[in-house]
Amino acid sequence: MFGRPRCPIDPRRKSWIDTRFASLIDRFGRDGMLRGAVLLPTRDFFPEVFEESWTPADVCRRLCTHVGLSSDAVGVVVHEQDAGWQNEEGLEHLGGACYRAPGGQPQIHIYDALAEDPERLVAILGGELARHVACASDEADVAFASQVLELNTVFHGLGVFSANAQLRETGRVLSGTQHWEHSHLGGLDPSDYGYALALFGWLRGENKPAWLAALRPDVAMPCKAALKYLFKTGDALIQPDGTDRRPARATEGEVRAMLVEGTEADRVAALRHVREGASAEADVIGHLL
Repeated sequence: MFGRPRCPIDPRRKSWIDTRFASLIDRFGRDGMLRGAVLLPTRDFFPEVFEESWTPADVCRRLCTHVGLSSDAVGVVVHEQDAGWQNEEGLEHLGGACYRAPGGQPQIHIYDALAEDPERLVAILGGELARHVACASDEADVAFASQVLELNTVFHGLGVFSANAQLRETGRVLSGTQHWEHSHLGGLDPSDYGYALALFGWLRGENKPAWLAALRPDVAMPCKAALKYLFKTGDALIQPDGTDRRPARATEGEVRAMLVEGTEADRVAALRHVREGASAEADVIGHLL
C-alpha cells in the first residue's frame, strides 16, 4: 500500500502509552527491558505447569525470579471459589486476585479456579508482581503502580500473557442453546496492547520479534501495524537511542515546534503539557488558534 504508515491507535491513547512507558524507564531504567527475556507459554519458560503436581505457588516463584525478586519474595494464598471468601475493603484487585502486604511477606490472594487457566494465572500473578515491584511505602508509588499496572507487565517481558488474557470467551450449552460469555481483564484493549508491545519491541530493536507469533490475532494485527509504523517513522516520545521527547523535558521553543510541526501524537502530548499549566504563555497558546 502506498503512503505513510498509520498508527493503529488514536493519538491520545498513543501519547498516554508513550508517556507511561517513559515513566517506567525513569523508574526501572532501560537495561532490564532491553536484555530481559519475553516469557512465553511454553515448557522452556514454565516447565512446572506441564507437571501434574504443579501449584500456583510454583508459577509465582518463577515469576518472582523473572522480575528480579527472590523466589519467595511474594507468597500465594489460594481460596476456594465457593467458600464465601471476600476481599477486604481497600485491597487492589485484578481479575479475581488481590495483592496485600500485611506487614510480613506480601501475598497475592487468588481463587482456585485460576489454576484451570494457567495462561490467565500467569497474567494475573504477573500483574500483581508488577504492582509489587512498582510499589514502595509512600502513596505516590502506590498511585504510580496503579497507573502503569498493565504496561508494567509489558515492560517486564510479561506482555504476551497479559495481552492474551485481557479478553476471555467461554461457551456453554444451557437448555440446548449455546451461550457465550466474555470477561475483560484490565483497562487496555487489544489495540492498546498491540501498540504497547510494538513500542517495547521497537525500543529493543526487534523488527520481527519471535514472540509475535504467540499473540492472539486481535493483538497481533495492531502490533504488526504499529511495529511497521514505528520502524518507518520513529514517531514516539521515547527513542531507542535514549532520546526523550516528552514536552515536560522540552524548551518552550520545542513545545511550540511540536504543536506546529509535530505528529498528531506530538501535538496531543504538547496540548496536555500546556493544559497542565507548564507552558501557558500566550505565544504558545497562540499556535492553537
